[in-house]
Amino acid sequence: MMISKEFSELTSALDAFVKENFDEDYSVELGSDFFVDLDTDIIRYAVICPEADEKSFCADFINRFPACADISPLMLSLMHEVGHLEEEWQMEDDAKERELCTKAEDYYKLFNERIATDYAGEWLTKHHDFAKECDKKFIAIYEKILDNLLD
Repeated sequence: MMISKEFSELTSALDAFVKENFDEDYSVELGSDFFVDLDTDIIRYAVICPEADEKSFCADFINRFPACADISPLMLSLMHEVGHLEEEWQMEDDAKERELCTKAEDYYKLFNERIATDYAGEWLTKHHDFAKECDKKFIAIYEKILDNLLD
């Protein structure tokens, strides 16, 4: 099926970006949500996210890093997960605090989430032109997926 090929193309592009710019041991897979497995260094990305979650995440991210306003939610989320891997050394056990989060805004204030977003925002700001170029490539692949879904 053509869509499977396109998801593979997007996954390969995201995986290559992460391996080439961060660590060859990191890998990227398609998932149902954005998530990183710190034990295996696997980043899972989603192509469809609840709109409210995406808007809330992006608003928090861009509020803290306005230079990233022209970066897609896909790239912001991917880089946030990379941030978890790159900053794993300073992460804390926050399981109890996570359980108490009732709103997305509370979740984004958790220490581990903050340091992941800080890493992502700082990297994207420092490498903005390169990140934007890669982001355009990822979005072009994603738009092909959408076009085929609508045909």
